[in-house]
Amino acid sequence: MLDLLILLLMNSALCFGFWNACYYEKLTGLLRSECSGGRCHEFNDEDVKGVLWFVDKWAKDKWFYKPLCGCLPCMASFHSIYPYIVYVMYADYNILQYALFYPVYVLALSGVNYLIDRK
Repeated sequence: MLDLLILLLMNSALCFGFWNACYYEKLTGLLRSECSGGRCHEFNDEDVKGVLWFVDKWAKDKWFYKPLCGCLPCMASFHSIYPYIVYVMYADYNILQYALFYPVYVLALSGVNYLIDRK
C-alpha cells in the first residue's frame, strides 16, 4: 500500500508540472517592470507563457480543456491513466483488484491536487 501512496504523490507532481508547463496568460497592453540589483527589466506578453503554452491555447475552447491542462483537480481523471497502467503492469497483485481500486485512486489524486491548488 505504501507503493500506491508513493505513486499518488509522484502522479500529483506530474499533474502539477504539466499544469505549470501549460500556463498561458495573455496580458494585452500591460507591461510590468522588475528591478533587482540596480537593473530594471520590462516583461511583455511573451514572458507569461509556460513551455507547453500552445497546448493551453489550443485546448482552451474544447470540451477536454479542464481534464487536459485547465484545472489541477480535474486533471486527475486524465493524467492518472498512464502512470496507473504502468504501475499495474509491474505489480505483483491481481489486476482485477487494481482495476476496482482505480476510481478510489482518481478521487484521492483529485483531492491531493486540490490541496496543492488551494491558495
